[in-house]
Amino acid sequence: MILTIPENSGRKIKEISKVSEGSTAINAGGVRAVTYINVPITAGNNKVVFKTSVADFRSKSAGNERFIKDLENSATLKT
Repeated sequence: MILTIPENSGRKIKEISKVSEGSTAINAGGVRAVTYINVPITAGNNKVVFKTSVADFRSKSAGNERFIKDLENSATLKT
């Protein structure tokens, strides 16, 4: 995943401290409960990259598993 903000915003991304997913909605309580990454990913500019494997991502929660299955199913329907 790549997170960016406009270069001319006058702001910088300090870090990614939590990673979450959602197929319908992500609420504040769900974001606070996320424990996907153990150490913040530092940035310091207008772009930061979070890398993981699909297998690792899907293993972290039932929500992640559903999210990947939904993606797989939608891709299968389009082919």
